[in-house]
Amino acid sequence: MKERIMNTIKKVMEKGAHYVIMGSFLTKFVAFFGSIFLVRLMSKLEYGILSYYENIYGYFLLAAGLGLAVGMLRYTVIAEQIEEKKTLYIYSMKRGELYNLILVIIFSAVCMLFPHPEEFRDSYVVGILLIVIIPFQYLLTLNLSILRGLFDYKSYAFMSLAASTIFILARVAGAKIYGLYGTVSFRLAAEILCAIGCVVFVYTKYFKSVLMNRNSILIKPLNTYSIQIMFTDGLWALFMLNDVFMLSQLSGDATMIADYKIAYVIPANLSLISSAIGVFAAPYFTKKDNEGDHRWVKKNLYKLEALTVGLMLVAIIFCMLLTRPIIMLLFGRQYLSCIPIFRILLISSLVNNGIRYTIANVYSAIGLQKKNLIIAGIGVISQIIINAVLIPDFGSTGVACGSVVVQIIMSIILILEIRKI
Repeated sequence: MKERIMNTIKKVMEKGAHYVIMGSFLTKFVAFFGSIFLVRLMSKLEYGILSYYENIYGYFLLAAGLGLAVGMLRYTVIAEQIEEKKTLYIYSMKRGELYNLILVIIFSAVCMLFPHPEEFRDSYVVGILLIVIIPFQYLLTLNLSILRGLFDYKSYAFMSLAASTIFILARVAGAKIYGLYGTVSFRLAAEILCAIGCVVFVYTKYFKSVLMNRNSILIKPLNTYSIQIMFTDGLWALFMLNDVFMLSQLSGDATMIADYKIAYVIPANLSLISSAIGVFAAPYFTKKDNEGDHRWVKKNLYKLEALTVGLMLVAIIFCMLLTRPIIMLLFGRQYLSCIPIFRILLISSLVNNGIRYTIANVYSAIGLQKKNLIIAGIGVISQIIINAVLIPDFGSTGVACGSVVVQIIMSIILILEIRKI
């Protein structure tokens, strides 16, 4: 048994898993500890305002490029010829960026005209600067998807880590020099730099001398799949966004938003475990499903789920035992008030990243977007109802409790559905 496990690990590592794991870990590590410096350089009020507008930016980002950046992961794997891969790549850049420019114009107007709560109203320029980032973040995501689809995990890990490092250094430097507006402006400059660099790297390495197949039959299914995954991933991403948005609208309190965001930082970053495993595994599930090897998909889904839940459980127990020292060390005494919320969100993270994410990620990899979409829709509706009931009386604690309930509901549905399949 031991020999079998070691052989499995060896095969996985030979395929590049160590690049994904180390790249994901270092990327999260840099972003996580960089955000700590950011929090300490800004007042609680400033951080609350920044969190509010970053949350609004998160809503707008869901529609970036009609989902083509994520859809290209699946279709880079499916396209057999390099000429067809280049055709889909160039198409996704042109169509996605045209759509993004329209989004920037519309969303900037929305950000200016939206009736923000009084404490956030005078800082709407922060929101507009963030919205301008959308076309550049789309380019970066698209090119990272291409690297994953080509199984170039070494380059993927390097580019992800480099971009994350540049982003956090720019944000920290901006906050140090110019405060709230500086951190956003410097981030925009970093996004532009990283997007251009990644495009040049991918195009030069894989597509520079390749002719295009302009009559690709995969363009139509790529569009269909991308729009489906845009809505599905958008619904999954809505959970955190809705929590912060509803909390800000119903409380209007920037310091409460800051507390909730800080309480969410570590539970959110524990997704490193599930995402590192998922990033590596997803293309293989796509490939095997496309080859019709459904037995392999079933067997390895169970293995993936057991591994993710086990690792998440160890991390959650560690954080539970050391909650107060962790908050004191990383964020300072002013954020000790978020400890109860932090512990509740750890439970939510166990369910979300340990159970829900793995099954939903495999669904996406094998093209079962409709099931993901329906289940996510049920979750969003449940969340809105629960938050509307709990926030007026319990504030951020109510939001955290609601998050646990919603994640359990979706995980149960996903488990029942996967058993049917």
